[in-house]
Amino acid sequence: MPPATPPNSQYHSGLDVKLTSFDDLTDDQKKRCDDLIVKLGRANMTNDIPDDATRKGLWDRVFTGWDTDDKITPPSDKPRDRVAEDSQLHIGHLNTDLPGKKGNVSAVRKAGARAFIKPNVTWDGYGVLYNLVDKNGAGVPTSSVVFDDAVTPQQARVLVSAQWDRNESNRIGAWNIDLVVFWARHRLVDSIEAGEYKDGTTASQRANGRVKPALRARIAEHHDQLVQLR
Repeated sequence: MPPATPPNSQYHSGLDVKLTSFDDLTDDQKKRCDDLIVKLGRANMTNDIPDDATRKGLWDRVFTGWDTDDKITPPSDKPRDRVAEDSQLHIGHLNTDLPGKKGNVSAVRKAGARAFIKPNVTWDGYGVLYNLVDKNGAGVPTSSVVFDDAVTPQQARVLVSAQWDRNESNRIGAWNIDLVVFWARHRLVDSIEAGEYKDGTTASQRANGRVKPALRARIAEHHDQLVQLR
């Protein structure tokens, strides 16, 4: 079992070369993640293909806040949870108090409190349902909502649908990018440990008694973790 990874302040990869940018890569290293560019493009619906621009775009992300002397931190184990701002759109206010089961009225359900529209997206053939809710996402009666003068119910549905699509793309897309960057960093370090250097030397030639790279846990890439945008 590899040893525990020390904290960032004490970490040193043990590699005898430090790569910090796209320009430090060999031509082969630049193309090492071409398959990930394709898979990411499919998942995020950008349909990217490997070329000079997309390769540089990926490697620029790889080197953002990281170089090959840093440890490789895994991403979170899932996309971040949705928050109210992702799916709710402010469209008006409540025209009456809405008491709870015990008769109390919370601040978000008092007359004058902001009202929102929220899409309920289903994938079972029923499409999208639109609910009117308070700030906390609890439903409110249509009769208790006064729409702002600038927004009709029909316009509100269009606007909240666009907001949902945009925020879901950002939420899921960011997770997919984090995964690909994680895999790409490991592939790059693997290539260095295997002896791919820009000056053409090999690992054995460069080692020559120097410190050997620290033992590093090898990872398995599970590409089915990429979440397909709809």
